[in-house]
Amino acid sequence: NILELAIEEWPGCALLRLHHLEAVMAAAAAKSSTEEDSADSSAAVRKAFHDAISFVGRGSHRNEDGVVAAIYRLHVEYLLGLASASSSDGALMNGVTEEVGASYLFRAECPMKEENDTLSDEISSTKAKVQGVLSSADDMAKIDEARIQASRSLGSFANLEDEVDVAMVGEYVMMPANALNGEADASSVVDWNALLNGREAVEGTARYLMGYGATNTSAAFAKYAGALSNRARKAGNTLKSRATNNGNKGAAADQNEEEANDEVEMFNSLAISVYERGLSECPTVESMWVTYVQYLARLVDLDRKASEGKPIGQTRYVSLLKSACARAVRNCPYSTSLFGLKMNCFSVLAQVGAAVFDPDQLSAVSKEAIDGGFISSPEGQLQIHLNAIRHVNRRILALSCTASPEEGDAPPKAYDELEPMDKSGKKKKRKQDGAIVEITEYNDVDAETEQEISDLIDDVREMHDATDSFLKKCHASWTEGRAVMWLDRARAEASIYLPLLRSM
Repeated sequence: NILELAIEEWPGCALLRLHHLEAVMAAAAAKSSTEEDSADSSAAVRKAFHDAISFVGRGSHRNEDGVVAAIYRLHVEYLLGLASASSSDGALMNGVTEEVGASYLFRAECPMKEENDTLSDEISSTKAKVQGVLSSADDMAKIDEARIQASRSLGSFANLEDEVDVAMVGEYVMMPANALNGEADASSVVDWNALLNGREAVEGTARYLMGYGATNTSAAFAKYAGALSNRARKAGNTLKSRATNNGNKGAAADQNEEEANDEVEMFNSLAISVYERGLSECPTVESMWVTYVQYLARLVDLDRKASEGKPIGQTRYVSLLKSACARAVRNCPYSTSLFGLKMNCFSVLAQVGAAVFDPDQLSAVSKEAIDGGFISSPEGQLQIHLNAIRHVNRRILALSCTASPEEGDAPPKAYDELEPMDKSGKKKKRKQDGAIVEITEYNDVDAETEQEISDLIDDVREMHDATDSFLKKCHASWTEGRAVMWLDRARAEASIYLPLLRSM
């Protein structure tokens, strides 16, 4: 259970993933042999392997290839055990042999320093144990092609991985050399006893995976993840360009589009894995969390644009954004910026249709930030309250602009989104100097949206009152703070609330 919590907090840590897999397999082996227990255990083990390979087994841990290769070897070992237990079931055996081949293919697609040099020998050894694994020449050709492609497409990022190692060595947070077990017949590639019960661990001087990663390590990880996200953005721009230039669609065009989408998804997933790996080393570096949360919010927004205004629901990026925001404020409870980003998460999720916008959630975040005791200055506490209020204001403005311009079926624009001038608008306004300015016509918002706007205005006024009461109670002599709050409220009343209420 402790390891389950650990990988939920640090999903990009390869060593934690390996330790968790070994524990899950040991627990499954120790359970009752009844059919129901066996099915539950098998499902838990398969899910653990799937999550581990998704987060750390796709190329984001090149210089930790010993640990990553151990995960793949453990996966094959588990599948071979299933094959041995189900040798009489032909259908199940076929499924297992296909999974073994897929595992080897995934490993071949994952760039490593040296561990994949023995891949062919390991495959030969597996073939001798189980018939039907990668049995055709085409299967082995795919393995070789995958290794070449991995080296070609991700080899350019090897120097960034090396920069991470240099930074970790400089801050004494590198994996200790004695952590990896050199004995071939050892039960695990990692010497857990040396790592967890060694002299440094007992004396409390261990630094690896203890949260001691600082500025240099976090900067190296951020640079690495940024290069991967830029590669994904470049691939996405190329995809858009092809879609614009190629009006005629055919089988070849569809295949190219699918390959381009796969490339975008691959590099975005790798960037996420690198961010998560960096956060497991540098959990208290605020800038690392800020960059990661902003990156996830951008991916969610790209999904929204791709859906052409339709709700996107609970996608992978939405789940990651919610998780990252919660973990960010847990590890940096002193950061007003991260609490502001957690509030912004509610706005993003409401905008894409993945959640209902509720001002009470923003108030709860404000209470969480202040009750934690890490933000003790009056200025910081006022900023937290004003951040919550301003997110409600943005939601009100967004709702007031949900009516689409009269441009056919064009998706609605956000209130702060760039919008071209309509050169053929039906209304015109003549300036005093005689110039004519085109005015875009908008449809009216519906009654339901009007009601939501009215309710939010009532809610945000209550939030202003609550902020004033908080300042009177906790900072009674700080008149400057109350003046800032009332000025912010006066501006919102004059420019947002009263004009909208009059127009409805």
